[in-house]
Amino acid sequence: MSKESVQEFFKAVENDQGLAQRLRSADSPEDIVKLAEESGYSFTVEDLQAIYAEEGLTQEQLDAASGGRPPYCTSKGCYDRG
Repeated sequence: MSKESVQEFFKAVENDQGLAQRLRSADSPEDIVKLAEESGYSFTVEDLQAIYAEEGLTQEQLDAASGGRPPYCTSKGCYDRG
């Protein structure tokens, strides 16, 4: 259920410019999880990283997400902001 919550959160981001702006200011996966919780979604950093991995992100991209700006994610996938 948690992976589904991640996907639902990113679908909401696509439809809510305010939420999308807040997501762009997130500096870590923990910030994304906190923002999601504030918006009524419940998932862990591990759930978020599992979705990133399923979308085909490399370990380097996952490391970058956990150490800096997270990738941009939509319901269609996650993309490096680089």
